[in-house]
Amino acid sequence: MENVFDLVQAYREEVHLEPRKELAGKLATILARELRVFVIGRIHPSFVDDVMQETMKAIFINLFKFLGKTEKEFWGWCKQIARNKTTDRLRSEKPDRLKYFPSEELLQLAESSDTGASSLSPEDRVDLKYALDLLAKSALDCRHLLWDHYVIGMEYAEIAEIWELKYDAVRMRIKRCLETARSLLN
Repeated sequence: MENVFDLVQAYREEVHLEPRKELAGKLATILARELRVFVIGRIHPSFVDDVMQETMKAIFINLFKFLGKTEKEFWGWCKQIARNKTTDRLRSEKPDRLKYFPSEELLQLAESSDTGASSLSPEDRVDLKYALDLLAKSALDCRHLLWDHYVIGMEYAEIAEIWELKYDAVRMRIKRCLETARSLLN
Protein backbone atom coordinates (compact mmCIF):
# COMPACT_ATOMS: atom_id res chain seq x y z
CA MET A 1 0.00 0.00 0.00
CA GLU A 2 1.20 3.47 -0.79
CA ASN A 3 1.93 5.85 2.04
CA VAL A 4 -1.19 7.98 2.48
CA PHE A 5 0.74 11.05 3.53
CA ASP A 6 2.92 10.84 0.41
CA LEU A 7 -0.26 10.71 -1.70
CA VAL A 8 -1.64 13.75 0.13
CA GLN A 9 1.58 15.68 -0.48
CA ALA A 10 1.66 14.68 -4.15
CA TYR A 11 -2.00 15.66 -4.56
CA ARG A 12 -1.39 19.06 -3.00
CA GLU A 13 1.67 19.71 -5.19
CA GLU A 14 0.23 18.45 -8.51
CA VAL A 15 -0.88 21.27 -10.83
CA HIS A 16 -2.16 19.23 -13.81
CA LEU A 17 -5.74 17.95 -13.75
CA GLU A 18 -5.33 14.36 -14.98
CA PRO A 19 -2.51 13.34 -12.62
CA ARG A 20 -4.34 15.08 -9.78
CA LYS A 21 -7.53 13.10 -10.54
CA GLU A 22 -5.53 9.88 -10.49
CA LEU A 23 -3.99 10.76 -7.11
CA ALA A 24 -7.42 11.74 -5.78
CA GLY A 25 -8.81 8.35 -6.82
CA LYS A 26 -6.03 6.46 -5.04
CA LEU A 27 -6.38 8.61 -1.94
CA ALA A 28 -10.17 8.27 -1.91
CA THR A 29 -9.96 4.48 -2.15
CA ILE A 30 -7.64 4.23 0.85
CA LEU A 31 -9.54 6.78 2.94
CA ALA A 32 -12.97 5.33 2.23
CA ARG A 33 -11.91 1.80 3.20
CA GLU A 34 -10.45 2.92 6.52
CA LEU A 35 -12.98 5.60 7.51
CA ARG A 36 -15.95 3.34 6.82
CA VAL A 37 -15.17 1.56 10.11
CA PHE A 38 -16.05 4.78 11.97
CA VAL A 39 -19.39 5.05 10.26
CA ILE A 40 -20.76 1.57 9.66
CA GLY A 41 -21.52 0.50 13.24
CA ARG A 42 -23.19 3.71 14.31
CA ILE A 43 -25.90 4.37 11.76
CA HIS A 44 -28.39 2.47 9.66
CA PRO A 45 -26.77 0.90 6.57
CA SER A 46 -28.92 2.96 4.23
CA PHE A 47 -27.21 6.13 5.53
CA VAL A 48 -23.60 4.91 5.42
CA ASP A 49 -22.97 5.89 1.81
CA ASP A 50 -24.39 9.38 2.39
CA VAL A 51 -22.21 9.95 5.45
CA MET A 52 -19.16 8.59 3.66
CA GLN A 53 -19.82 10.89 0.72
CA GLU A 54 -20.12 13.91 3.02
CA THR A 55 -16.95 12.85 4.85
CA MET A 56 -14.93 12.41 1.67
CA LYS A 57 -16.22 15.69 0.28
CA ALA A 58 -15.25 17.54 3.46
CA ILE A 59 -11.78 15.97 3.46
CA PHE A 60 -11.03 16.93 -0.14
CA ILE A 61 -12.52 20.43 0.18
CA ASN A 62 -10.37 21.12 3.24
CA LEU A 63 -7.26 19.16 2.23
CA PHE A 64 -5.25 22.31 1.60
CA LYS A 65 -6.15 23.59 5.07
CA PHE A 66 -4.62 20.50 6.73
CA LEU A 67 -1.47 21.66 8.53
CA GLY A 68 -0.19 18.39 9.97
CA LYS A 69 3.25 17.04 9.19
CA THR A 70 2.80 13.29 9.72
CA GLU A 71 0.60 10.45 8.54
CA LYS A 72 -0.66 9.95 12.08
CA GLU A 73 -1.83 13.57 12.23
CA PHE A 74 -3.50 13.18 8.84
CA TRP A 75 -5.42 10.07 9.94
CA GLY A 76 -6.49 11.83 13.13
CA TRP A 77 -7.73 14.79 11.10
CA CYS A 78 -9.66 12.52 8.71
CA LYS A 79 -11.16 10.49 11.53
CA GLN A 80 -12.32 13.66 13.27
CA ILE A 81 -14.08 14.73 10.07
CA ALA A 82 -15.70 11.28 9.81
CA ARG A 83 -16.77 11.50 13.45
CA ASN A 84 -18.25 14.97 12.91
CA LYS A 85 -20.19 13.94 9.80
CA THR A 86 -21.48 10.84 11.57
CA THR A 87 -22.50 12.95 14.55
CA ASP A 88 -24.34 15.35 12.25
CA ARG A 89 -26.29 12.44 10.80
CA LEU A 90 -26.97 10.95 14.23
CA ARG A 91 -28.47 14.23 15.39
CA SER A 92 -30.93 14.18 12.53
CA GLU A 93 -31.68 10.44 12.78
CA LYS A 94 -31.36 9.80 16.53
CA PRO A 95 -34.35 7.41 16.90
CA ASP A 96 -33.27 5.24 13.94
CA ARG A 97 -29.66 4.80 15.02
CA LEU A 98 -30.57 2.33 17.76
CA LYS A 99 -31.94 -0.25 15.34
CA TYR A 100 -28.75 -1.53 13.77
CA PHE A 101 -25.57 -3.08 15.12
CA PRO A 102 -23.75 -5.20 12.50
CA SER A 103 -21.28 -7.26 14.54
CA GLU A 104 -20.31 -9.63 11.69
CA GLU A 105 -19.75 -6.73 9.31
CA LEU A 106 -17.67 -4.94 11.93
CA LEU A 107 -15.51 -8.04 12.38
CA GLN A 108 -14.90 -8.21 8.63
CA LEU A 109 -14.07 -4.50 8.48
CA ALA A 110 -11.66 -4.77 11.41
CA GLU A 111 -9.89 -7.66 9.70
CA SER A 112 -9.62 -5.88 6.36
CA SER A 113 -8.49 -2.59 7.90
CA ASP A 114 -4.86 -1.79 7.20
CA THR A 115 -4.03 1.50 8.87
CA GLY A 116 -0.60 0.17 9.67
CA ALA A 117 -1.66 -2.73 11.89
CA SER A 118 -1.41 -6.29 10.65
CA SER A 119 -4.53 -8.43 10.42
CA LEU A 120 -6.19 -9.61 13.59
CA SER A 121 -4.52 -12.48 15.38
CA PRO A 122 -6.79 -15.41 16.27
CA GLU A 123 -6.74 -14.25 19.90
CA ASP A 124 -7.68 -10.68 18.98
CA ARG A 125 -10.48 -11.99 16.76
CA VAL A 126 -11.88 -14.03 19.64
CA ASP A 127 -11.64 -11.00 21.97
CA LEU A 128 -13.32 -8.72 19.42
CA LYS A 129 -16.08 -11.27 18.75
CA TYR A 130 -16.65 -11.65 22.49
CA ALA A 131 -16.82 -7.87 23.01
CA LEU A 132 -19.26 -7.46 20.12
CA ASP A 133 -21.42 -10.32 21.41
CA LEU A 134 -21.39 -8.74 24.86
CA LEU A 135 -22.47 -5.41 23.41
CA ALA A 136 -25.19 -7.18 21.43
CA LYS A 137 -26.60 -8.58 24.70
CA SER A 138 -26.71 -5.14 26.28
CA ALA A 139 -29.76 -2.91 26.17
CA LEU A 140 -29.89 -0.80 23.01
CA ASP A 141 -29.12 2.47 24.78
CA CYS A 142 -26.21 0.90 26.64
CA ARG A 143 -24.90 -0.75 23.51
CA HIS A 144 -24.56 2.54 21.70
CA LEU A 145 -23.30 4.53 24.66
CA LEU A 146 -20.54 2.00 25.28
CA TRP A 147 -19.76 1.74 21.58
CA ASP A 148 -19.56 5.51 21.13
CA HIS A 149 -17.39 6.04 24.19
CA TYR A 150 -15.09 3.02 24.28
CA VAL A 151 -14.83 1.96 20.62
CA ILE A 152 -15.29 5.16 18.65
CA GLY A 153 -13.60 7.22 21.35
CA MET A 154 -16.19 9.95 21.71
CA GLU A 155 -15.96 12.14 24.78
CA TYR A 156 -18.86 12.48 27.23
CA ALA A 157 -19.54 16.00 25.96
CA GLU A 158 -19.86 14.81 22.34
CA ILE A 159 -22.26 12.02 23.34
CA ALA A 160 -24.25 14.43 25.49
CA GLU A 161 -24.67 16.74 22.53
CA ILE A 162 -25.93 13.94 20.27
CA TRP A 163 -28.28 12.48 22.86
CA GLU A 164 -29.37 15.92 24.07
CA LEU A 165 -28.43 15.07 27.65
CA LYS A 166 -26.32 16.73 30.29
CA TYR A 167 -22.66 15.77 30.58
CA ASP A 168 -23.09 14.16 34.03
CA ALA A 169 -26.14 12.20 32.86
CA VAL A 170 -24.06 10.65 30.06
CA ARG A 171 -21.18 9.94 32.41
CA MET A 172 -23.46 8.15 34.87
CA ARG A 173 -25.32 6.22 32.16
CA ILE A 174 -22.06 4.96 30.72
CA LYS A 175 -20.89 3.98 34.21
CA ARG A 176 -24.13 2.05 34.84
CA CYS A 177 -23.99 0.43 31.39
CA LEU A 178 -20.41 -0.66 31.99
CA GLU A 179 -21.41 -2.18 35.34
CA THR A 180 -24.26 -4.01 33.62
CA ALA A 181 -21.93 -5.29 30.88
CA ARG A 182 -19.45 -6.47 33.50
CA SER A 183 -22.24 -8.33 35.30
CA LEU A 184 -22.93 -10.20 32.04
CA LEU A 185 -19.37 -11.56 32.24
CA ASN A 186 -20.09 -13.31 35.53
